[in-house]
Amino acid sequence: AWVIPWFVWRITWDACGIIWNAWGITWFVWGITWDACGIIWNAWGVVWGA
Repeated sequence: AWVIPWFVWRITWDACGIIWNAWGITWFVWGITWDACGIIWNAWGVVWGA
């Protein structure tokens, strides 16, 4: 009788893990993009200020 609830629990847990990882990757990419834009922006500031 415990097999079905366990099966449902495992699917739910795995699904949450996939969603969580997707969020993590999204934030990671967003952070890298943001940092890259910041570096480029600063570089432009240096070039224009020179």
